[in-house]
Amino acid sequence: MQKTNENTAGVIGVISLARDLNQKIGTYVEHYVNENFSYSVLLSNNCAIRMSQEIAYDYEIDPTCITPERIIAVVESFRKIRE
Repeated sequence: MQKTNENTAGVIGVISLARDLNQKIGTYVEHYVNENFSYSVLLSNNCAIRMSQEIAYDYEIDPTCITPERIIAVVESFRKIRE
């Protein structure tokens, strides 16, 4: 994985929307492009989520185009990475 700063505003915006559905989702720390060309996002609470580059980009262009289904997919990727 390679650390990136691309679409940071979009990543943070999508995290905010995801947190509305799952309060356990922490705050943004950093994000990486993974092997699937998606973003792996490290969160403040030793957790991570994944999201497509497309959703982060779309949020930056027009946050109103982000559907609940797309946010649910992000929320479902939420996982603990360290105990």
